[in-house]
Formats: sequence, structure tokens, C-alpha cells
Amino acid sequence: MRSHLQINIFLAEWLIYLLPDMRVYIVRILVVLAGYFCNTPAVYAFFAPSIPFYEIKGNIAGMENQVLYLEFFNAVNFVKIDSVLVDASGNFSFKKNNATNAPVFVALKLSPDNWVTLIVNQETTVVNGSKSAFYKNYELVQPTNDNANLKKFVGKLQDLAVAQAGVDAQMRSCIGKPEVDSMRFIYGMQADSIKEAYTEIIKNFGTENQNSLLLYYAICYLNPNEEPDYITDAVQKLEQNYSQTQYYINYSTNFRAKNLNTANIRKGKQVPELALKDTLGNLVPLSSLHGKIVLIEFWESGCGKCETNHIKLRTIYKKYHPKGFEIYGVALDDDPEQWKKAIVNQDLMWINVCELSGFRTSFSFIYDVKFTPQNYLIDRQGNFVARDLRGDALEYKIASLLK
Repeated sequence: MRSHLQINIFLAEWLIYLLPDMRVYIVRILVVLAGYFCNTPAVYAFFAPSIPFYEIKGNIAGMENQVLYLEFFNAVNFVKIDSVLVDASGNFSFKKNNATNAPVFVALKLSPDNWVTLIVNQETTVVNGSKSAFYKNYELVQPTNDNANLKKFVGKLQDLAVAQAGVDAQMRSCIGKPEVDSMRFIYGMQADSIKEAYTEIIKNFGTENQNSLLLYYAICYLNPNEEPDYITDAVQKLEQNYSQTQYYINYSTNFRAKNLNTANIRKGKQVPELALKDTLGNLVPLSSLHGKIVLIEFWESGCGKCETNHIKLRTIYKKYHPKGFEIYGVALDDDPEQWKKAIVNQDLMWINVCELSGFRTSFSFIYDVKFTPQNYLIDRQGNFVARDLRGDALEYKIASLLK
């Protein structure tokens, strides 16, 4: 008498002959059934689907018997997903499932200010180093191209951050001294140079890795208002290879919504017209200030940060207004008395206008105003120059535009 297994194999062969397109599925079903009836659990283990995983291991000197954390970037922020106790020799190992079947970004975190980002998929990544400055001096053993490129990129950004910190320190050392004004311009020129290098490094990195998810990592460092065309192209590239990842879905959704909001606000292009009434009820079009450098400042009477920001703006306004600088202060208030009272109490000596509709204004969507304070700096022709500059950076940019 035939066994259950023999019967099922006979049926499988017969059905494969009749239905060749279904042979794989039929064999799996019938052999698993045979295993069930014949009490052969090994059949299940053989045919059970495997779950993709990644492994991160290595050695960190100075972390012996201390806790090391693994965090996952979920396209919004890093969240802790695991932790291990590093052994007495400094060795550690993480092994995590990756059911997405696509690369993911994770972080090895020793402490809040000492961690590294890795891009992993279904491979083993070996990371060695020492606890001191691990974020900068870690080493990858036989790294994937993505992780090798990511390490170089982050290293370049760290070098620029050190250069910027040096410039900031020089500027702070001159505060209250006679040379502070001349140093402000030198600082501004150096800061502009560092920012240009920063943008160039990011865009080059993205272009060199346009077929990798590292392209997503690159554009996360860019300002959508300053590099909309580059980011638009990058999003289209990501759609070709990573349209199912949460990274692409979140970024493309947010970028396209923001892009729609500020479709008419592009660097070097004219900003949309604003025509609002001042405290006397007179209509003051933004275009009437053509020929001046204008800061469009969005604020509200109950905003503490706005009031603090106005202290520096008053100094800048007094210094540069005679040279052709103007502030077009747009209040997002709905109470006319509170608005007018704030203008007097805060000594806002520039043009002040308001629609008296709070944030439910005709322009908040176009100018992407979701909070205060926010600002747009425009040149003499009404073209967008920069957004949300403050303090010395704002003053330098104004002075350079007035030359």
C-alpha cells in the first residue's frame, strides 16, 4: 500500500503534466500536505519562506561592558529598535529582520553626540573603532559602496562644520570691539563661501549616487526653496528605483505639497504680489517698494520670538533704511487693537500691514507661512534672494545687496 507521501508525489506529477504554469505552487502545497500527514516537520522548515535580515557587528575599544544602541530612521526621525551590552573585549553584534527588501538607514549610537549612520539591506556590516570620536574615526571592514561613499560624504560635511565653527568663534571674539563691523563683512563672505561649498558637496554626492538610496540622504540636506529644480529631478530618480520605500513616499509627498505652496517663489524670480492695508487703512502694495531691498517679515502680536527678533531688526533698519532698505511687516493678527498696540510697544518703525484674518489669509498658503516669525528677503527688482535669515547673516546679506 502506498504511503501518503507517495500518493501526493504521484498527484503532483500528474497535475504538473496537466497544468505546467502552476507546477511550483502545486508542488509546495502537496508536499507540505504530505509532510503534515506523514509527520515530517523538516518539510516545513525546507519550504518555509526565509525572512531577509541584516547584521551589524564589530569592535569598539573603550565601550567594554557598556550599552550600545541601534536606531532606525523611519523617514521622520531616528527611533531606538535594539540595544546590546558590548562584551569585555569590545565586541558587539546586532541582527535585525528587514522585510522591506530595500535599503534602510540605521544609526549606531554610543551617546547622543557620538554616533554614525549606516545604510544596510541584506548583508553583514562590520564596524570597528574606539569610543573617543567614534563618529569621525570609525572604520568599515569590506564596506559596501554605499557605506564607503556615505562615510566620505559625512566626513566632508564635518570638515565644513569645523570651518564654520571657527568663523563663528572669530566673530564672537570681536563683539563689542571697534573692528566688529569690518569683521561682520569678513564673516559674511566666509560664511557664504562655506555655504556654497556645502551645497556643491551635497549635490555632487547626490549626482554620483543617483541610482542609490543615498540620493535621498543627500536631498535631505538641501533647502527645497533654494534647490527646487535639483530636488525635483532627484525625486523623479528615486521614484524609478525606490517608489515603495517610506523614504521616497514621505519625502515626495511633503516636497510636492511644499512645491505647490511656493510654486511662484523661486530664487532669482519675482515673489507674488502682496497688497495689504496699513494701520490707517491705506493699501500698500509690495510692488510699490520696487527699487529697494525689502525684507517681508511675517509676525504676530502674541509671538515672543517675534518680539525678540524685532530688537535686532530695529538696529538693522536704522542703519540701512537711509541706504535703500525697507521692511514690509505683515502681521498675522485678527484683532486690530492688539496689532496696533504691538506696533507702538515694540517700536516697529517700518511699514506695517495686516489682513486681520489671523493665519486664514489669502497669502499664507502662497508664502508657506505656518508659524512666526518667518521672512523673505527680496532684491531691488522684487526677486527672491533668501528666506528666514536672522542676525548677522541677515545684515551681511542686506549690506551686500545695497552695494
